Amino acid sequence: MAIQTLNPATGKVIKTFEEYSSRQVSKIIDDVQESFYPWKNMSFAERSALMNNAAMLLRNKKTSMVNY
Repeated sequence: MAIQTLNPATGKVIKTFEEYSSRQVSKIIDDVQESFYPWKNMSFAERSALMNNAAMLLRNKKTSMVNY
């Protein structure tokens, strides 16, 4: 069964997503949990550096999309 996002003003379908199986959901949960522990054990300075880098990448992508 596909899941759709709708524009509430128009009722128009914006995007359709395929539903994940139980196995796919379990794999995602396991992957997220596995990724959490290294993140949890990082210092605030290390996490801050990563988040600042992610912010810079998003700003650069936004700028490049404006010029697209």
